[in-house]
Amino acid sequence: MTLEYVDTILAFTVVMLLLSLLITVLVQLVISIFNLRGGSLLWGVEQILKSCPELQNHSKTIAKKILKHRSICPGRRLAKAIGSEELKAILSDVYEDLKGQASKKDNNSSALETEEIFNALNKVLPGEVDKEDKDSIEALLTQFEELFPEEAKKIEVAARFVEKKTSGLLLKIDTWFETVMRRTTERFTMMTRIWTVVFAVIVAIAFNVDSRKLLLDLSTDAGLRETLASSASQVLGKAETVLNVEPIATKALITIKDQFPENIRENIPEQITNLEDGAEWLKKHVKDPDQQKKLQGIYRAEYDKLARERLGTVVEQAKGLKADLEEARLTIGPGKWPWQNWRGWPHLFGLLMTIAFLSLGAPFWFNVLRGISNLRPLLAGKVDPSKQEANA
Repeated sequence: MTLEYVDTILAFTVVMLLLSLLITVLVQLVISIFNLRGGSLLWGVEQILKSCPELQNHSKTIAKKILKHRSICPGRRLAKAIGSEELKAILSDVYEDLKGQASKKDNNSSALETEEIFNALNKVLPGEVDKEDKDSIEALLTQFEELFPEEAKKIEVAARFVEKKTSGLLLKIDTWFETVMRRTTERFTMMTRIWTVVFAVIVAIAFNVDSRKLLLDLSTDAGLRETLASSASQVLGKAETVLNVEPIATKALITIKDQFPENIRENIPEQITNLEDGAEWLKKHVKDPDQQKKLQGIYRAEYDKLARERLGTVVEQAKGLKADLEEARLTIGPGKWPWQNWRGWPHLFGLLMTIAFLSLGAPFWFNVLRGISNLRPLLAGKVDPSKQEANA
């Protein structure tokens, strides 16, 4: 009986893992189609810009211009990552573009909005120091030049640096960038969790999976139990394909290293999991500024190409998982929905159990199935005492 219990749990776990893998693939599709990473980063850049009261009404427009800048986003979608220095450099570039557009003095609504945004940025970027403060700095520089003529140049450089750093927006970027980016990552993680729960609800209803009834069916239907239990190793292999995919950033860097071995001699680390980390890694290991700029552009283009290819792979995985689920006697879009085939409150409880189980995520069920699969051969190798007495 012990082995039957284990096989029942094993078969149940196979079903949960298959459904969870389908949810994982659906979440990946949503992330790619709706560019959730770019949307989360847009929110983060907005929060930094909103720290300046002058930019409150224009933060979203400016953030979009930054994240669609040609240097970090070759396509038309929002960039998925940005560094603090990149943000400051692109912000200055956006400012210069707006300055050129504002100087045309058109009277249409778009031109007036551009001029309004430019004037707002003009108040918080370097160059707009109060006249009184600027006169004080100049007077101080003159005094130091008279007292320390040999150090005058160094003092002037330091003063200009301080003047630049006291710019409201740039100072706030330095202060808040890391904190806001952590919140951005947390926000993206929360969004993926929400989508996981949403798809858990949809899949549980679409398949009409009552966990309570499924466990009862598996415990009494030896054929179904054996079919699902015997497919455990195959499902684990499919799960590894879906879950343990080489990060796109790592793959893009490896491609660039193969193309430019003279510029990248170090081994590409496996822990580079996102676009920003890959860009930072290139910055550290490619010292020549011109080569670095060239490779950064190639890297981002390669990343976008691989992301599109990964989207196609995800679609194919979804089709394969659909076929696997149908083989397990779970058909998408049943003839009767739960409310059309109401079996009382225990059925609703079973559906809620399924939603809760699926919300745990595919990695959880993958680890559970792998653990049970390793345990089963040990139990199968032992003789059941009751059977041993029957044979005596």
